[in-house]
This record gives sequence, C-alpha cells and structure tokens, in this order.
Amino acid sequence: MITLSTGQYGAQEYLIEVSLGGSYKNTQQTGACGPTLTTDYSSLACNDPAYVAAHPVVTVMIPATRNSMQGTGTLTKLTTAAGVYGSGTVNYTAGFNYTNKLTNTQGKMELIIEQPDGTYYIKSNSITSVAFGPLVNNIVQDVTVYTKASIYKIVNGKVISIDGSVTFRMDAHDGGATGTDMIGFTVLSSKDGTLYYSNNWVYDTTTLSWRTLPQPVNTAGGRAVVIN
Repeated sequence: MITLSTGQYGAQEYLIEVSLGGSYKNTQQTGACGPTLTTDYSSLACNDPAYVAAHPVVTVMIPATRNSMQGTGTLTKLTTAAGVYGSGTVNYTAGFNYTNKLTNTQGKMELIIEQPDGTYYIKSNSITSVAFGPLVNNIVQDVTVYTKASIYKIVNGKVISIDGSVTFRMDAHDGGATGTDMIGFTVLSSKDGTLYYSNNWVYDTTTLSWRTLPQPVNTAGGRAVVIN
C-alpha cells in the first residue's frame, strides 16, 4: 500500500508514470529518460541517480489466488507467425480467475497489433472455457482459454469494426522463477475459419494438422505469464 501526503495545505501534486509490464509506459506527464545526460538537463539519463530517485517503481497486482492467470508482454515476431495480421508487432494482456464462489470464470484478454494501415485490436467479450492444467509439484503451470472476441482497428482516432464473435484461444505456461514462460494465441473466424492471427503456426505431424505452438516470452518483472 502507498500513502501519498496531501501536503501542508492539502493540495500536494504528484506525477504518476504508469507502466504495464514491458508493453506500455505512460511518460506524457513525467517525461521520458534519455540515453545520456543532456547539457541543458532537460532529460536525465535512465541510470542517473536523480532520475532513479524520482521514479520509484511501484508494482500493483491482485493477491495470488488458486486457479488464476495474469500476463502482459510483447511477442517477438517469429517467421512462423501467420494469418491476416501475422506481420504486425503484437502486445498482449490477459487476466482470468474464478469468482469468489469458484463456480464461474471471469476475465479478459486482448491483442494489440500494429499494422501499416492502423492499430488493430482483438478483444475478448465472452468466455467459452478456461482449463487450468494439473498440479506439478503442487503448482499449476498451464492454462488454455477459449473466448469469443471482436476485432476492430483505430485509424486517425476512428474506430472501425472488422469482425465479431471470432474464436480467440490462448495457451500459456508459467515457467516459474527459473523456467521460461510460454504463450500462444490463435484467432479464427467463426464464419469461414479464416486465420486472423497465430504467433507460431506450425504443422503437427502427430495430429496431421496446423496449430499454434506457444513461444517463449520474457517481460521485465517476470509478468509475462503468472499462473496460481
């Protein structure tokens, strides 16, 4: 918990810089640090003691609960990425857990894909199923999520709808403190099966079919995939 003083006269101001894992940082108010210390001191170097002291890191997270998942990060583009939007740079966020009575799941996930003609969003709107893997050394490490989702893009501030009720799947693995986090996303049209996006689309010689294999992900702070 953080307590900020209102100051002597009850109107102390604070500038808050918000960062979401390694995928987003808001520096509109606080200003971004620079690689070197500028001569006019308008931008301090990122490792400058004055900058570090003025930018303490505060982590905000929900308490760990059984059968819950959170994750955020940027996917390194693989040569096996495929689909209509497979060529873009992708950021993801996801969070799922059971209700307090453990009867239903709740949560959302989203992909933000940068394309030459605009920024595309694939956002879940209803959960089809959430399946947590078996306990391994009393720890849940895997989860598979199916949702329905909408696809839209933003061009010059205008929201343009692309498709609705698409099938949006996530397969995630929590590597723990010493392992490697893994994640895979598959987005398919519910109308004609068009592959909108897969971050690692490969042919499985066992099942004789194409599918998404999760790829390694690393995010500062270890928040790429966290499963409890």
